[in-house]
Amino acid sequence: MVRYVFGMEAKNQRLSRMRIALIGGSGFIGSALANRLTQGGVQCIVIDPWRPPSGFLGEYFTPPQRSSAWEGALEGIDVCIYLQCSTLPKSSFDQPILEIQENEMPLMHVLPHLQKKGIKLIYFSSGGAVYGEIEKGQASEDHPLRPISPYGVGKKNAEAWIEWYQLQGLKALILRPSTIYGFGQGHRTGQGVVFSMLKASYTRNLFFLQGGGNQIKDFLFLEDLLDFVEYALIKNMRGVYNVCSGEAVSVFQVLEQVELIAGVPLKRELIPAHPSDVRRMSLDPGKAASEGWRAKTTLKQGIQNLWLTIQEQD
Repeated sequence: MVRYVFGMEAKNQRLSRMRIALIGGSGFIGSALANRLTQGGVQCIVIDPWRPPSGFLGEYFTPPQRSSAWEGALEGIDVCIYLQCSTLPKSSFDQPILEIQENEMPLMHVLPHLQKKGIKLIYFSSGGAVYGEIEKGQASEDHPLRPISPYGVGKKNAEAWIEWYQLQGLKALILRPSTIYGFGQGHRTGQGVVFSMLKASYTRNLFFLQGGGNQIKDFLFLEDLLDFVEYALIKNMRGVYNVCSGEAVSVFQVLEQVELIAGVPLKRELIPAHPSDVRRMSLDPGKAASEGWRAKTTLKQGIQNLWLTIQEQD
């Protein structure tokens, strides 16, 4: 295990006594969350094969190679936020076995140490994949889980294992985020339809519109997701929660909004839908709302903010 230490300054007294490990904390969501928490005074430790982006003010470890070594890596940790995932819904179709080898098994190496040490787990599942097709209405947290991709099956299995460890005393919060968009997306994975549309508009490149844009999704701005995690930490929330805007729109409606905000028509080419792509995903935000949290950013505001950031950061 290799360890690197960066400088850090505590700022937020509410969270400043927490020591939080982010497993998979160098990715799109993880790196943004690590920066947000560090700025709020949390002592963050990122555990990831990839180094965090430049500017991260916290500790960084490469993951232990042996299961037993996780005990030392998690020493002194109050909360473990688990974001590690090496597959995508589309890529999981080609090699479903990778869901077990690269996603489920690594989680299984960590869970017993969290339970033994009394470390709370916050696990990032997937509201976009774990429910499968939502034929009508909004899916609440007790909606049947019928994933249509191996990726979604892996998330469902992970949740089941976490629930079993909860019976053994593990304290856990499972998040089912909807379709997240924000700056920094797509740099490594090529994912993020909103970011990709805006980037194509800015560079005047071709955008490949999958399935004609008829898919219905719930889009959530990254900053709102980070707000929820911070809120959940402060309130010590447990259980399973959808983290979503509660507003389902088509991908084509997003495209129209992007064109309006960018001020240029998006050059696009239609490509067939992939079998891993859920046709309709609409999530119920009611449980989170009952805890006092709601998304603040409308889709229009989020796209505007992201468009301005792309222009400023180019």
